Amino acid sequence: MNAFARLLRSSAISKSAASSAAAFLLCLFAASSAAGAAPLRRGAEAPQRDPASDPRPWDHLRAARAEHASAPGRSRLAVALGLAPGVQTGDAGDDVSALRISLLGARHHNVSGLDLSLFCNITEGDQSGAQFGAVNVVDGDFRAVQLAWLANASGMRKGASGSGLQLAALGNFARSFSGPQVSLLWNRNTSGGPLQLALVANLADEFSGVQLAALNLDGKRIHGAQIGLANAGAESFSGTQFGLFNGVAGSLDGTQIGIFNSATSFAGLQVGAINVAKKATGWQVGLYNGARTLDGVQIGLLNHVSDASAPWLPLFRMTF
Repeated sequence: MNAFARLLRSSAISKSAASSAAAFLLCLFAASSAAGAAPLRRGAEAPQRDPASDPRPWDHLRAARAEHASAPGRSRLAVALGLAPGVQTGDAGDDVSALRISLLGARHHNVSGLDLSLFCNITEGDQSGAQFGAVNVVDGDFRAVQLAWLANASGMRKGASGSGLQLAALGNFARSFSGPQVSLLWNRNTSGGPLQLALVANLADEFSGVQLAALNLDGKRIHGAQIGLANAGAESFSGTQFGLFNGVAGSLDGTQIGIFNSATSFAGLQVGAINVAKKATGWQVGLYNGARTLDGVQIGLLNHVSDASAPWLPLFRMTF
């Protein structure tokens, strides 16, 4: 009888322990489920963090990785071959370090070394070395030589610059180029020097050096010499103009020699058949010399100063 009672008590204890263990496991599972769901609820309820206004130390690392992943120049090729832009070894974001050869053209990012194309090679970044082709195009900075039987273009991107030599049959374009530009038709240089040589036209906004062409047409500040049939357009010119027609839209500090010379104001010398200026400081020598105000000498067949007490004088006038 006692043995039977003990068996019943041990069974009850086992059942109680089993029940307690089951209850403990159930509570543990519920707690872990609630803990996992809490971040989801908090994430859904919490507003999105703005890294700009609420930065974290790792934000700049993530931004740097993203910028590196999207930046051009991901791969560097020693040699690149191309049939046409897009049909080439490498893609437009890759760099070429030694040699690029194409039939109709190729497009890469930074290129250095020798660049050859039957038609047009395009560099979206910077270029150093020599380019040979019908058309050569560099969007960024350029250093070395561009030779084309049609046209050269460098520094297309704002702020880019170039140096070296541009030689083309039709024309050369550069945003800012330090070096000679030689072509049969035209040269265009936003800023640079020291030489522009063309049969037809040279155009520059700011230029220091020598321009030789039938037409030298300028925008802002020119320093040096212009030699051509017509030299015109500069807002400020310092140096010598020699041509049939010489004109400076603004101020001239130097010399004009030609058939017709004109300047808004000048300090220096005008020698020609007709010399005109609003404000003349220096010498005017010609058949007709005209000025609104004169601080200097006029020598000519007919001399005119609008603000003088005797506006018209033959042969000679001197006012200081």
